[in-house]
Amino acid sequence: MAVVDADADHVTLTRDGDTVSGSVDRVNVTLPPEALIVLTSTRSALPFDAEALTAGPVLRRCQLDGACTTPLALSGVVDTSVHELGVDGTAVRNGVRLGAAAVAAGIASGAVAEAATYAAGGHQFGGPITALPTVRASLFDQTARAAAALSAVLAADTRDTFAAAAALTCVCDAAVDVAAAAPQVHGGYGHLKEYPAEHHVRDAVSLRAAVDAAGIAVSEAARLVGMP
Repeated sequence: MAVVDADADHVTLTRDGDTVSGSVDRVNVTLPPEALIVLTSTRSALPFDAEALTAGPVLRRCQLDGACTTPLALSGVVDTSVHELGVDGTAVRNGVRLGAAAVAAGIASGAVAEAATYAAGGHQFGGPITALPTVRASLFDQTARAAAALSAVLAADTRDTFAAAAALTCVCDAAVDVAAAAPQVHGGYGHLKEYPAEHHVRDAVSLRAAVDAAGIAVSEAARLVGMP
């Protein structure tokens, strides 16, 4: 099952009377989903089952653990004032955002853990890599940022839209920064596609783009000052 927000730039909904159809430019799953949930308001959502979904060609994206994306065409379904979720839709939306933030925190943690392991066993300039003060300082900074990212996710309240959006944007940015710094510890090997260090960079960048962290920041900033 995939979940998308009706307000997202890559989601288009068209209403013809009581019928809703449309398209989703990309769904970030390896296989086409068996169902799609479109969050349409704070307490409602529009479900599309497998029969209402037509997947387009599978596209290989930058990375995100080798996952592919596919566009979806949404066949018309009857909009009976949209299905009530029975739960707070804002909490659902915030939960999705925090879930993505948790993935970003995991990418950061994985990147710095592998960098620390490599540094502990590697040698350069006649001694262990960890003997270099700049390497130790870099590892400390990466570890601190990864820990802060995870703490931000765990501390966020799913009932607080701004907190969830802030956690997502800040943690995604931290993941990109940490993942980009980690290959420096590996030296030239860190930039080769065959090694995990380079994969973390692409994972972090791909995730930040997939969740549209920048767009969420813009919309929540406007909401913060009372703009629609």
